[in-house]
Amino acid sequence: MKYSFIDKGNGSELSFFLKETIISKPFTTKKQKSENFTIALNAGPEQNVIIDGKQYSFSPASFLPFFGNQSFEFQHATEIMVWQFNSEFCTGLTLGELGNGRFSSEIENKPLTIDSVNQKKINSITTMFIDEFLGETAPDIEMLDILLRQLIVIVVRLAKSQYSDRYQCFEERLELIKKYNVMVEKYYKQEHQVQFYADKLNRSPKTLSNLFLMYSYRSPILVIHERIIKEAKKLFYYTSMSAKEIAYELGFQEQAHFSRFFKNYTSDTPTNFKRKYLRS
Repeated sequence: MKYSFIDKGNGSELSFFLKETIISKPFTTKKQKSENFTIALNAGPEQNVIIDGKQYSFSPASFLPFFGNQSFEFQHATEIMVWQFNSEFCTGLTLGELGNGRFSSEIENKPLTIDSVNQKKINSITTMFIDEFLGETAPDIEMLDILLRQLIVIVVRLAKSQYSDRYQCFEERLELIKKYNVMVEKYYKQEHQVQFYADKLNRSPKTLSNLFLMYSYRSPILVIHERIIKEAKKLFYYTSMSAKEIAYELGFQEQAHFSRFFKNYTSDTPTNFKRKYLRS
């Protein structure tokens, strides 16, 4: 059976699958209106699950979280309980807690084993979910919200405990990106090369580039350039400084170099930019 709750007012949706013969999510290239999450629980023996066209083993008494646009299909769906919900339903606490989606890449397609203590909690939560949907009255959104939050907390804790080394590594990587941004904010007027910041962080420029790419972040050099452009626009708008003065303020030795740099990012020369978009 598939039980669903939809709030047309705010667009929140929650579905609960129990003893369904087919549970799957096909691949789609269509842009989703909101971020969607799925939590699957294997209540039966070990079975296979197809995720994005590849076969994985789904061990018994374990969770398998799915993120975003992942497609999946279970070998024996009747043994699987599934919760599907969008970000509107459970605002403030979602599987995005696993690192705002980035930690998801570290645990993607990896089952989370449920220990005996959490198994009792999960049994209670699933029973209450069933009672809510099978009751004589319509499901109470506040109760569904509370139950789903409890379930998410358990999943997040299991992920962090069972993949603590990955989570710690993930945290360290994000901290490095944060430090890079802080240093750019401090030195961008004087230092325009990634090498300077890499030396400060005891990393190579290539290591930083690979790290930023891994987390779908702007490239290290783009972080520097965008900060310079942002400041240049602000100076054009709020001051009467000339392009030459702004170029010098932002660490450029030659105005021509600054003008080429500015035009590359704004498709306009500093003079035309100020004339067309900003007050004199």
